[in-house]
Amino acid sequence: MKVITSSLIVAILIFTGCSKQTKEKDISHMTAVTVRIATTNVMGETGYGSGVYIAPQFIVTANHVVDDSTGPIIIMVNGLTAIKISGDPKLDLALLKVFKDHSEYATIGDEPSLYQECVSFSYQCAFETPTLTKGLIQDNNHFIPSRELSYMRYSANGWFGCSGGGVFVHNKDGKLVLISISQRIYAPSVHQVLGAQTKNLQYFVNSCLCYIK
Repeated sequence: MKVITSSLIVAILIFTGCSKQTKEKDISHMTAVTVRIATTNVMGETGYGSGVYIAPQFIVTANHVVDDSTGPIIIMVNGLTAIKISGDPKLDLALLKVFKDHSEYATIGDEPSLYQECVSFSYQCAFETPTLTKGLIQDNNHFIPSRELSYMRYSANGWFGCSGGGVFVHNKDGKLVLISISQRIYAPSVHQVLGAQTKNLQYFVNSCLCYIK
């Protein structure tokens, strides 16, 4: 397994004009709080996903990224090993703990408005560099009957490895509003990412951290 140790990570900008409108310092912050996660299942197969530092020693990701892990959970950006503290299969969120402080972490923002411009940041398609994609909140109350819960839909490409990556409001604050949990393809050129509503993300993280303390 190859562990990324370089501190220089270059974002791949796959939205036209994103490099002009997204400030370099914003990319630097999103790079610093975003990690690539590697797991191994009972068959010995390696899986990959993304995650976001939400506190100095805590990372939030999609639960299905780490749910069937039987070996160490590796945070590949810094080579640290993480343990799963809590997981919610219905929200598809999980909280991981590492035992070394990280200098930067994301702040969860308010629920975004419909069609609000956001940017997603994740490690897609097994790339060793994170991908930045710009899009809009298409639905902030998308009900899924099988889960009996509402989620948010975000218009952006979301390929293998994007699960657990963050979606951030595209403004000077750049706060986290969504963790990607799955992709929906409505047409060849219409890709959307699903994630727990911001209020549920906030509740999950706060509940976990309060319980730990």
